[in-house]
Amino acid sequence: MAPVEIVLQAEILRPLHRAPLPAEPESTTVLTLDTFSRLPEEARIGAETTVIATSFRMLSAQMLDRLCPDCIVAPLFGRDYDAHDLAEMLGAWGYRGRLVVQAPVVPRPSVIVSDLHRASRGLDVAVNMVARA
Repeated sequence: MAPVEIVLQAEILRPLHRAPLPAEPESTTVLTLDTFSRLPEEARIGAETTVIATSFRMLSAQMLDRLCPDCIVAPLFGRDYDAHDLAEMLGAWGYRGRLVVQAPVVPRPSVIVSDLHRASRGLDVAVNMVARA
């Protein structure tokens, strides 16, 4: 028996005007290093946020390439590093997202921001000051 070919013909209707397609929700990937506190507002870039927690010891250029985080949240002083060390590494690896540093209340956070901005070769840096209880 020979195969049967079925051809359907349909009239294509052209709308008088096209309604805009709904925008896809903007999503953000946030990588947190050694911090599990509430996500700071400075890290919320998009409507939908995916948070991935890791440690400084696990961080690598390959991890950044694979995850492509929009934002990295880290403490000012970690167990084995400080934010300056992290900023230098991120700059050397070519990271171009945002770095949010969680720090205790300091009188001039702009000094921290400018230092980390220079160390990272121009990274977008924000400081989230957290009051200690």
